[in-house]
Amino acid sequence: MPATHQRRDTRRSSPDAVERLYVLWLVGTLLLAFGTVVVVFFTRGALRSQNEAMIQIVERLHALETRVADLDRDSASAPSVGDRESDRYADRRSVPKPVESPPSSAPAAATSPRVVDDTEVNALLAKALRFLPQTGYQLADAGAARQAVDLARGLEPVPNWPGKVWADLALAAELLADEAAARLFGQRAEAAGDPAVAYLELAVERALDDARMPEAAAYARLLVERTEGLPLARLFLAEVQLRADRWGAAADAVALVTPSNFPDVYDRLRLGRVYLAVEQWAGLAAVVAGLPDLPEPLARERDFQRAVLLIQQAHAGGADRERLVEAAAVLDYLLGDKPDDYDFRTWRGVALTQARQYEAARLALDGATGLQPGRPEAWYWRGVVEIKAQKPRSAAAFLQKALVASVRYAPTWETLGLLALNEGNVSAALENLANAINAHPGRASAHFLAAVAHAKASRRDDAVNALRSAIRLDPVYAREALRTDVIVRLIEPAQIDALLAEPAAADPAGEAGSTEDNRTRP
Repeated sequence: MPATHQRRDTRRSSPDAVERLYVLWLVGTLLLAFGTVVVVFFTRGALRSQNEAMIQIVERLHALETRVADLDRDSASAPSVGDRESDRYADRRSVPKPVESPPSSAPAAATSPRVVDDTEVNALLAKALRFLPQTGYQLADAGAARQAVDLARGLEPVPNWPGKVWADLALAAELLADEAAARLFGQRAEAAGDPAVAYLELAVERALDDARMPEAAAYARLLVERTEGLPLARLFLAEVQLRADRWGAAADAVALVTPSNFPDVYDRLRLGRVYLAVEQWAGLAAVVAGLPDLPEPLARERDFQRAVLLIQQAHAGGADRERLVEAAAVLDYLLGDKPDDYDFRTWRGVALTQARQYEAARLALDGATGLQPGRPEAWYWRGVVEIKAQKPRSAAAFLQKALVASVRYAPTWETLGLLALNEGNVSAALENLANAINAHPGRASAHFLAAVAHAKASRRDDAVNALRSAIRLDPVYAREALRTDVIVRLIEPAQIDALLAEPAAADPAGEAGSTEDNRTRP
């Protein structure tokens, strides 16, 4: 039995294996079919989603096309950063330093023309540029600025964008220290009718900071030209001329402006510095008159200019000791905060010179020459100290050092002419005075001394012509001529009065006074 049972079981096991294989195959087939259905289901869902997304994209593109068309119609009135041009022209304060910008991502060459609406660039510029009244323009987002500059530079053909857009691009490029792009955009702005004033101002100041004087002068002249001679543009040009040791040209640059043209106290004090440098004391008086309380450092600059004015007024009033003491006290206070300031030290020496404290004046002026030996003013006044101390040879040596510092400093030539006159050397005096007039044609005192020299040489016609020039620049020299014996012996008082009655040249300084008011010579 056991053996029979075992054989029967063995015979029945073969069909069972087949059945099991069939079942497994059937299950596998069902699973494969189910998987196929699932894949098809999800694929259809993805395709449906993509189709819906494409439909939405097309709809949005249609909407954007409509919006762009609307913006194109309104582009003339669309706001940009450049809309603040007039405000920023009156409110500039300081030069922002160059920003380390991200590397340019502009392609070397465009593979195909790209149409870019100026609204895209304006959006980038709105992010990139920031204007603050006390600091001027700065980069709020250097990356956005770089993107805008690269985008605009790489466009071919050049789009017909409003001038303000190109002007703001020029400003952004200058802030990035990308001078080539800045010049390119500045030219496009001018071609589109925008002078790009903020860019040109910044370009002037950057060139001055880097001592690139020819570029600074070119930018400043372009600024005057594009703004049709607006006062602030002329002030920039005057500052450039001063840095180039062209005092006469600086005086000419501000000849048609007055302090009332500068309601902003910062710019008004800048004008005061120009007047101080070219010795237009009446103009300086108009600048500092009625200045309000100011924060530092403007208060320090105001106090300095007032101290210089006190020194000049004291000299005109016969060395008024009270004014000289007040001026010296102010300068001492200022030097307490800035002991190495060249101008503070120099003018303290001038105050001591006018007060006849010659040894103290020598020490003060020697300190100034040690700080900046390449500037002529302290060397010049050091020579004046020696003249007042009756040491003409020593004075001449210091005046020669002033000429080494700057051959264009007219007071030095004028004082050398005066020394030569005192020594009876008329030819040397006339040569020196001609150099003074050449350096600063509007310097009335040099013309008057030339009249004295010609009178000493009995050259009546030359004396009359020189005196005419002096009186036209400053009528006070008519009265001075009547008190000068050598002139009165050669030119009749009636003719001097006639010179005063001649039609005067246009008053170059307007309400500020004459171009030459430097009656402080030794």
